[in-house]
Amino acid sequence: MTEPSVLFHYTSADGLLGMLGTPHKSPTVWLSHIQYMNDKDEYWHAYELIIEKLRALQNHYEPLVAQWAKGEYESRGRGQFLRDYFSQCFVMSLSQAPDLLSQWRGYARDGGYSVGFKQSDLVALAAKHGLALTPCIYTEQDKQRLIDYTINQLHAEAVQRVVDPAIAGDPRIPDSDKPMASWRYKFERFSREFASCFKQQSFSEEREMRLVGTVPPLVAGEPNPLLKWRTRGNLILPYCELDIGRTGGTPMPVHEIIVGPGVQFAHAKATIDALTTERRMANNPINVRASVSTLRW
Repeated sequence: MTEPSVLFHYTSADGLLGMLGTPHKSPTVWLSHIQYMNDKDEYWHAYELIIEKLRALQNHYEPLVAQWAKGEYESRGRGQFLRDYFSQCFVMSLSQAPDLLSQWRGYARDGGYSVGFKQSDLVALAAKHGLALTPCIYTEQDKQRLIDYTINQLHAEAVQRVVDPAIAGDPRIPDSDKPMASWRYKFERFSREFASCFKQQSFSEEREMRLVGTVPPLVAGEPNPLLKWRTRGNLILPYCELDIGRTGGTPMPVHEIIVGPGVQFAHAKATIDALTTERRMANNPINVRASVSTLRW
């Protein structure tokens, strides 16, 4: 299957302006904390699959696997899972579908834009900030296959006493315990990745990919400049803001903009053209077109 060359983020006029930037503000993209995504139960989906697998593995014929599974199962209550796997997990949702009715309904009910970025630019942005660009997984078969494959790989490493460098260099852990500690450390890391990309199959038409990663609150003992705060209703929410500006004031290319249903196309295109010209993007013109979706309530 050919990977898409352009991925789309559905957003409001405010979101589009932030991604294009102005003469006085560098362009940025926002990553949302996974705990506060639109589907409030989404971040428990991976937990339920993983905890069920751990429950079954407690009866594994190999004592090493059974011991590990029992310890993980008993220590991974919902609250602990949330703290370990989601405490600093941030996501930017993108779709392979440029003009999808359900996306307009979900993210641009009052009129909005589908903003296309080249996948190669997103991969470079991810590498710069220690993030990953990963596809969401929708079918239960694919999810179980990935969990099983990961556990089998980690088990093989534990048997061979392969230890992750982060664990090998920790003087607090006795050498005899490091293979099992490494297994737990890697399983936690992989579980965080599962949690960020497993979605219910009913969302499969979105064909979502995610820019995702961990953004720690502190860097070298100082507050992380990427971590910001905003309000939504009566909540205060964390988010991650990435500057996508480049040297000379030219932003990471927005490849395409689709003006959504409910937005007057001629007016929207005129202001986008004026802004992008002012931002010295004439050598990289943006394709602006109207959505073909008809949005009714």
